[in-house]
Amino acid sequence: MNIVVSSRWWPVSFSRYFLPALKRTGHKIITVGPWTGKWIRWNKGMELDIPEALCGLPDIVSNSNFSMFQPISEVENQIDFPVDLWLHINSDFCLAGKPRHGIVASVFVDSPTQNYDLERTWSDFSFNMQKAWCKDGDTWLPFAYSRDFHYPLKRKEPFEYDISHLGVLGKARAVFAELARSRGMKIRFETGPAYDQLRTIYKDSRVCFSWSTRGELVGRVFEALSMGIPLLTDRISPENGLWELGLHENTHFKAFSDLSEALSMAKYMLNHYDEQKEMAERGRREVPGNSYDERVKTILETVGFSGTV
Repeated sequence: MNIVVSSRWWPVSFSRYFLPALKRTGHKIITVGPWTGKWIRWNKGMELDIPEALCGLPDIVSNSNFSMFQPISEVENQIDFPVDLWLHINSDFCLAGKPRHGIVASVFVDSPTQNYDLERTWSDFSFNMQKAWCKDGDTWLPFAYSRDFHYPLKRKEPFEYDISHLGVLGKARAVFAELARSRGMKIRFETGPAYDQLRTIYKDSRVCFSWSTRGELVGRVFEALSMGIPLLTDRISPENGLWELGLHENTHFKAFSDLSEALSMAKYMLNHYDEQKEMAERGRREVPGNSYDERVKTILETVGFSGTV
């Protein structure tokens, strides 16, 4: 089967987590979309310190401007073989319209902040990574962890950091970090580290911290659990489906509802660390069914293709 994967190819993007899993199916994968090299728009624009191999060019590079859409016909005219599946992993770029040949499936990455109604009009199958934001016809496809980038490393005390958060900071996370630091906790909250750097920093941290923007289920939850790092996250509402995935508060992670509870729970976790290690190990054993390989399998089975050649 021939699969075209469209995305904006930032140096860090969920499409880069899907891609190795897609390649493991044995199908022919062709990538298309704008490419930004090592530059990403975090912190009003920054260059990431990552290997060239991890931010490689797509097979077909679209214009590097920041247009949301490119007509799918422009890409179809450049391909001299039949395409079976057009897979749009859509956060801020998509091939627009219906192709002459092939099924169109769209993965909606940023439903809490982006309206995908237009994309639904040309999609034969719609996958939404946020259950609470699913609309009629959408299939829930939760975030996941990458077998290639999120796996346990040997951890050894004493740890360099008490609590770490790697990703876009945001106001609530920044306030937590400032208050936690003022209470004597060793904090590493940083935008930029990814892939090997991310894994190493979390290995050297007692706790991974996560605070979503709108109560949504974020990828960091699965990433921390898969690496065996004790996780402290904001309390995910039931409609976002975490319980349905077999992951439960106090069994696999700790949770909070506001800043005060976040600070008190962080203190508790650091003061009862043996308990947190046992919790993290339960989470690591429970999470394997939530890899991007499993998400790819769901996509291919839903559109009517087997998971492997």
